[in-house]
Amino acid sequence: MPAINEDLWPELNLASAITPLSILREQAGLLRARTHGVLQGVVQTWNAGGFIAHSFNVDVPALGGYQYTLFNVRHTPAGYPVYVDMRPGQSTDMTPSRAKEIADEGEFRNWLRETLHSDEVKRIIENLYAQAST
Repeated sequence: MPAINEDLWPELNLASAITPLSILREQAGLLRARTHGVLQGVVQTWNAGGFIAHSFNVDVPALGGYQYTLFNVRHTPAGYPVYVDMRPGQSTDMTPSRAKEIADEGEFRNWLRETLHSDEVKRIIENLYAQAST
């Protein structure tokens, strides 16, 4: 008769992995450092119908805690693919017609770099910083 407390789990590699969430949190911290705390990156996470969803927000404490959502992403517990919201600052609706599929970490980093370097995001960050600094 098998032991009642037999461990049937395989060996698990539980070392910290680079996940979409860890990448977003890293960039949120870098925004805070880059703006000397005037703007703060905040990543919010929630359950979205079997997906893990995140919004990347810019928090402006000097403007009464005003918060602007730059973009939203969602993914399965496996991490990839990631689905990204293509209209920053609009709605949290991430229906397939509005989401772009990103296959892996490298592609996600490239998308994130392009998004953060976009004229729209740069203009938003610069204007929020200016308003918070006056």
